[in-house]
Amino acid sequence: MTSQIVESEDEFEEFSELQQHSKPKAQPSVDEAFDLDDLLPVIGEFGKYQKLLVFGICLPACIPCGFCAFNQLFMADTPEDYWCRVPELLQMDLEQRKYLAIPKEMENDKLEFSKCYTYGVNWTQFLDSIEYTDESTITLEPNSSWPLVKCSQGWEYNTTSVWSSIVIDVIKETYTQLQLIYI
Repeated sequence: MTSQIVESEDEFEEFSELQQHSKPKAQPSVDEAFDLDDLLPVIGEFGKYQKLLVFGICLPACIPCGFCAFNQLFMADTPEDYWCRVPELLQMDLEQRKYLAIPKEMENDKLEFSKCYTYGVNWTQFLDSIEYTDESTITLEPNSSWPLVKCSQGWEYNTTSVWSSIVIDVIKETYTQLQLIYI
């Protein structure tokens, strides 16, 4: 702005009024003037397009999200009671098989069957060495001198409370495939 020399007070007042009128007035911004709540009744609040968005896109997209969020509750349950699988003894009764092949160890101040170890015995040779005279009188006892080995044939699970889960099914499948590879 150019500076002008003002000779009297009247001219000064007149000049200042001119300056105020020549300044552009502040316009309200576009954001302040636009209010969605005022616009929605004009264009329609919940029409076909909004219904399409909600029922056609948003709700169907929630179904897989819910499955991903809650599937672990149903699929990843691990049974509390499991023990090493000994394929050579599968023809025996469950309790007798556990008693003979699985060592007991202290867990939570209780003597329970081990979850990770079995006796390292050649079970086929052991069963062949037993003389079967009368099956009802045969009581097989584990020998405390037998070596302990980690489970190598998979696990058996007590399926009274958890009959199927990803833990049970994948581990069984993995050991079955590994056995087929090494045969």
